[in-house]
Amino acid sequence: MNTHVFKQLVGVFVFFVVTQAGFCQPIVIWTTDGDSLTALSVKMSENISDSLIFFQKSKKRWSRLEQKEVFSLTYPDGSSQILYVPTREDDISVSRMTMFICGHSMGYKGKKSAPFFTGFAAGMISMALPPDRLFLAPIFPLTTTIVVGRVSPLKMPNFGNEDMLDGYVQRRKKQNVKYSLYGGIAGMTVGSLASFVIYGWGWK
Repeated sequence: MNTHVFKQLVGVFVFFVVTQAGFCQPIVIWTTDGDSLTALSVKMSENISDSLIFFQKSKKRWSRLEQKEVFSLTYPDGSSQILYVPTREDDISVSRMTMFICGHSMGYKGKKSAPFFTGFAAGMISMALPPDRLFLAPIFPLTTTIVVGRVSPLKMPNFGNEDMLDGYVQRRKKQNVKYSLYGGIAGMTVGSLASFVIYGWGWK
């Protein structure tokens, strides 16, 4: 094949990959609870009285949220659209909610390895149990996950804003509990298999 033609084909391929990657960048939906959801597409309900937001999670799957559950939409180009509108006296203001969501976004960026390996280590304790006692194995990772949730986060950042700190603490607790649970399941699986290796495959 001619070298010039080959370079042109490579260039076309790279352009296609880059443009497709750009098109596939998701829209980020921030809920008023601080959860971050990704969507391929978002559209508002045509019925104004419904106040529903439909978002496409995959090519064939659509989900919906009530507009009051959504704080903002962040588009692939970096622009944002705030949908949150306080409607009751006890609803916090848009500026305070913005700081709360900002705290959640910072909480998402925390390390996941520490809670995961803490849960994994707890799950591995199951290797000390004989096969006929493995029904007790979930106690160790579940107890550890509860403790992780209570003490998280171990370090408090100095944001200088209570709403931002509240959002950060809530998100770190959720993230640490989730990854501790993931680690516990993985450790319990490995520990249970090790139990059969240590004690034999028969039931004592």
